[in-house]
Order: sequence, then structure tokens, then C-alpha cells
Amino acid sequence: MKKSLVCITAYSNKFWEINVQGTIFIVLYGKIGSKGSVNTKEFVSEELCMKRANKLIESKFKKGYWEIRKDNGRRQTSISRNY
Repeated sequence: MKKSLVCITAYSNKFWEINVQGTIFIVLYGKIGSKGSVNTKEFVSEELCMKRANKLIESKFKKGYWEIRKDNGRRQTSISRNY
């Protein structure tokens, strides 16, 4: 699973991306236009990894981030919908 989110407001211009690969997720984040920073985290199971990834995604939506779609539109959603 891979999700790319952005938060563009009068006060912020940030991106956040998560890529889940088995028991590992990789998060890339930063200001739009920068290289960004990378964090990697490993879990004991794929289920736990996915659960934590979904929790992070939900927290980003609550902070005003929205998902970047392939058709260049934007979609703000919740974990319980459209996944």
C-alpha cells in the first residue's frame, strides 16, 4: 500500500507519503519542493504494520492533509472509506 498526502494552507506547504511493504513501512515527509526526510519502522507482523500505518494516515487527515490522486484531483477521506 502506498499513500501520498499533502497539506497546503496559508501556513503550511507539506507532503507526507507512506509505503507499506510487508512488516516495514517507510514514511517520506517534508516541505513541498524539498528532498524531505525518511523514517523507516519495522513491526513483528504485517497486521500490526498495516494497523499502525492506517492510524498515521487517519491522523494526517485530521490535521488537514488530503490524498493526491492520479487524476490530479484531491480527496480528503477517512480510513473507513474508499480504501
